[in-house]
Amino acid sequence: SDSEIAAGRNILIMGTPHGNEPAGREMTLKLMRDLAFTDDPALLDMLRKATVLFVPTPNPDGREANRRTNAQGIDNNRDHLNVDTPEIQAIAGIMEQFHPDITLDAHERPRDTGNPDIEMLWPRNLNVDEELRALNVELVQDYMRPDVEAAGYTTGLYGTPGGAGGGDER
Repeated sequence: SDSEIAAGRNILIMGTPHGNEPAGREMTLKLMRDLAFTDDPALLDMLRKATVLFVPTPNPDGREANRRTNAQGIDNNRDHLNVDTPEIQAIAGIMEQFHPDITLDAHERPRDTGNPDIEMLWPRNLNVDEELRALNVELVQDYMRPDVEAAGYTTGLYGTPGGAGGGDER
């Protein structure tokens, strides 16, 4: 039930809030399918302990029009504080109801930008507990980036050089 999901461990996985970044949606749908049909004992054990919530298309109007913004011309990714758009109101409702332990919000960009294959970042909102922020920095720097680079991809930190992860209030 919804109340059991909210009381337990759960993970929220969202496709991109930008309609012109379709890979997040496709990743979400593929992962949903793969988890539904898995016979991997480790994944099945994880699924017994936690619920995975999916929002494949958090910007359906933008996805349909293949544009970054929603039908109102608003970038949903910039609305998480104001919560003005119907799309972000729906996401806020999910967050309020289920209080996910982990949230994944997928983005992409064209490869020909000269940027790394994958950029990562820890929470940078000033309201994040400093101990939690430090754990996230360690996760990204000591585990995720080395593993992704070992798999043959280039990595970087998302955001303005020198300012990435430094307490941006957005």
